Amino acid sequence: MRFIVSREALIGPLMLVANVSERRSTMLVLSNILIQVRGQELLLLATDTEVEMLGRIRLLDHNEEGSITVPAKKFLDLVKSLPDENMIECVLDADRLIMRSGRSKFSLSTLPAEDFPQSDAAINEQKLTVSLPQGEFKSVLNATAFAIAVQDVRYYLNGMLLEVSSDRLRTVATDGHRLSLADVGASADTDQAVQSILPRKAVHELQRLLEPRAEEIRVVLTDKFIRVDNGQIQFTSNLIEGRFPDYHRVVPTQNDLDLVVDRSLLKATLARIAILTHEKSRGVRLVISENLLAVFSVGDEEQGEETLQVEYQGPDIEIGLNVGYLLDVLNAIDGEQVLLQFKDNTSSVLVRDFDAPDRGRYVVMPMRF
Repeated sequence: MRFIVSREALIGPLMLVANVSERRSTMLVLSNILIQVRGQELLLLATDTEVEMLGRIRLLDHNEEGSITVPAKKFLDLVKSLPDENMIECVLDADRLIMRSGRSKFSLSTLPAEDFPQSDAAINEQKLTVSLPQGEFKSVLNATAFAIAVQDVRYYLNGMLLEVSSDRLRTVATDGHRLSLADVGASADTDQAVQSILPRKAVHELQRLLEPRAEEIRVVLTDKFIRVDNGQIQFTSNLIEGRFPDYHRVVPTQNDLDLVVDRSLLKATLARIAILTHEKSRGVRLVISENLLAVFSVGDEEQGEETLQVEYQGPDIEIGLNVGYLLDVLNAIDGEQVLLQFKDNTSSVLVRDFDAPDRGRYVVMPMRF
């Protein structure tokens, strides 16, 4: 095996792929990256057996086909250490990969390519294919990922629901205290809604992989896997088996008391008040009256209070919320103004982007002090 590639072409895909490699596994080969030369294409593959990342790089001439695995971190660190303009030549010599670049020469240990696990066989039985702009897919992942549960005994909450219909893709996440939901237009070969649950790690890797561009990507779903391909990088992940809770029952439908406020001002106010909240409960008290919102910290001894001008016409409301949950929602919204919708003092709060209320919905459960 032999190939020549520019450092500039190699570094981007290599960084994405190497991040997936498993450094603490008892299987030594999982800490390696599979390198394969196929015609004029260099393939880089890493996996931790749950997620898999494949990078494709167009090569220059004079290559020799073959495949081998090398330590992912060492290979990446060497490539990162080289000057941007350098060309890199790699040649397999017995059980060593020889790297040459400028005046530098390195020899890396290898393991056989045959020992490297791959998921190609399992992905063939596809259930449906979805097409949508990769920037739009990235945006709905970003809009909902923060609400995924962390190590919840209800394992199906430790991931994000993908709900696909013929013309729409919806992402939903909840940890039982707050819920996030976002929609994007998509094209899918299905006549009924199909649900799949993406693990937290898969969501985070996709957030890193996808770029805010308009080109369409292809998402393939099976009963056990998801595969996302943007042309240069192909990502595959296991799905979480189980049934996601009926999120429709959580999203309020009778919250008809509307409060509109500048997102940046509310975010800054909450960040200041949060300094004096109790470390564990992180509670704040919202006191709402006509065109006024007063925010109070809920702590042991120290107190904070701040008042904002808002747009609100309705009865007075006093409600407790987790300030961290509310800040997460404000960070996920892009618009200049946010719409908070209430029912009463004890019901959950529905938060939306005022400029795009149908794009995403966020539910925050109340706290009782």
